[in-house]
Parts: sequence; C-alpha cells; structure tokens
Amino acid sequence: MPNLLPLDKQLMKDWIAALRSGKYKQGYHQLHISFAGIPQDEFCCLGVLCEIAVEKKMLIRPSIEHYRDETTQENLFTDLAGFKERIGLPDGIEEYLVRLNDGQRDHSGHDIEATRKTFNEIADYIEKEILRGEND
Repeated sequence: MPNLLPLDKQLMKDWIAALRSGKYKQGYHQLHISFAGIPQDEFCCLGVLCEIAVEKKMLIRPSIEHYRDETTQENLFTDLAGFKERIGLPDGIEEYLVRLNDGQRDHSGHDIEATRKTFNEIADYIEKEILRGEND
C-alpha cells in the first residue's frame, strides 16, 4: 500500500545535517551498536534518523534489546510503530538505504566493503532523491 502521508521535510533536513555533522560514527548491519570496548557508538544511516526522531520526541527510544536484535535492519526499522509511515518516508526506500549503508554482498554472503557509501554520500542521495522537487 503506497504511503500517502506528506514527507516531513524538516526531519529529512535534520537527518541530512546529522549525517554530515561527524557526530555519528558509521556502523553496519544494526541501527545502533553500543558495546563495551567500542570507543564510540556506531549507527547505520537509519539509526541516525531514529536518534534524531527520539531527540524530537517523535519516536520512543527502542529497548536496547530491540536495537541489538539480530533480525535484518529493515525489519527493525519497519517495526518501529509505523514511524516511517508517519514521517512520509517513501515505501521501500529503507531497504535501499540499508544497501547504501551496508554495501552489497557477494555470492557467499560476505560484505563487499567497497560498495558501502559514506554518511556524506547517503546524505547527498537523500537530498537529491527523497527531497528532490520539494518546496519549503
């Protein structure tokens, strides 16, 4: 079913700014990684979006068990209480963003790190493809 809610343009702009800010260290395969021995928490691009939404009180922070769930990242994001629908994120875009963040996998399931995009490259994609043509 297509998403009919308007895109939350300000949230998208805040997300782009956060991705470019250097505040968040990029991680892979989970929304947010915070373990002993890791000097800085790591986030995937969708985890950064969730953090921004929590700061804006648009989303309740998932339990740490939810963040560390071993299921696929796109399923975690989809399960967050209809959040992507509420902000007007286009249907299916989260799966593509996961591929940009995590990169592609070879035939044996190993990451091809060279296919991963940086947060700056992902921010450029969001700005060009998701916010394109949107007027303030």
